[in-house]
Amino acid sequence: MKIGITGGTGLIGRTLALRLSETGRFVRIFTRSSDIPSIFRGKKNLELSQCDFPKTKDLEGLDCIVNLAGSPIAGLRWNLAVKNEIRSSRVNYTQNLVESLLKVAGTPPKIFLQGSAIGYYGSFNDDSAIFSEDSSVGSDFLALLCKDWETASQKISELGIRLVRLRTGIVLSPFGGALSSMLPSFRLGLGGPIGTGKQILSWIHIEDAVNSIIHIIERNDLSGFFNLVSPNPVRNEIFTESLSRILNRPAFLRVPAIILKGLFAEGADVILKGQYVVPTRLQNSQYSFLFPELETALRDLLIKK
Repeated sequence: MKIGITGGTGLIGRTLALRLSETGRFVRIFTRSSDIPSIFRGKKNLELSQCDFPKTKDLEGLDCIVNLAGSPIAGLRWNLAVKNEIRSSRVNYTQNLVESLLKVAGTPPKIFLQGSAIGYYGSFNDDSAIFSEDSSVGSDFLALLCKDWETASQKISELGIRLVRLRTGIVLSPFGGALSSMLPSFRLGLGGPIGTGKQILSWIHIEDAVNSIIHIIERNDLSGFFNLVSPNPVRNEIFTESLSRILNRPAFLRVPAIILKGLFAEGADVILKGQYVVPTRLQNSQYSFLFPELETALRDLLIKK
């Protein structure tokens, strides 16, 4: 199988690319980044295409496309320019990618996996609602962004290509993402709950994120929407307690919401709010989680074997 991955140098993309190439699949990574990870060098079955956007000729001959492209969202002060870039790097990019695919000569890809996020359901300060793939879209910026992001790939299904949308939660890895950004302060004993600490973190171990994507690729009967999250979301304060216990460090320095609002404006909602999301369709497909519980997930990621 020949697989193309856009956003292939991101946290999920690079791990997925390596896993697929190691199991004998040919992987073509599309990236706009000039900072190519050293882990890709010398790898068999892996080809890098550094470009602003994949051309139609680069997509020909691929059996599967995994579209994970998108600029960072967290840790930024959201102004109009930043929000436009966040949107363009997802919605406009996907629209252009689909248009290029529609021009592919010969046999088109058999499957198209479209990145999205659990922000689709809206952001909340508590666990007042539980969201499955059948839940309706929220009304804030991230929810409407995800809705348009997913809609941008709709034309793919008109070609008879199996279309999957991946609504991904907070991916846990010591090599990037939310957990990686927390580790320096927690290791110094300067960590603590964020805001009220009541917001829900719907998380997933990087291994389960990658394995579930491969599971979906290999199952020809799976299409539609999938929440890539663990079956057991937790409050931010519980996450903090678990992380500090595993690192054997105190974690009592609560980060006030007002400070984060001052730093990131509307962008603070990414960490001050959350969603209680469950992976109903993934579990119904008989996917078996390696790390369904937070404690075992964090221990696997942080304790040297």
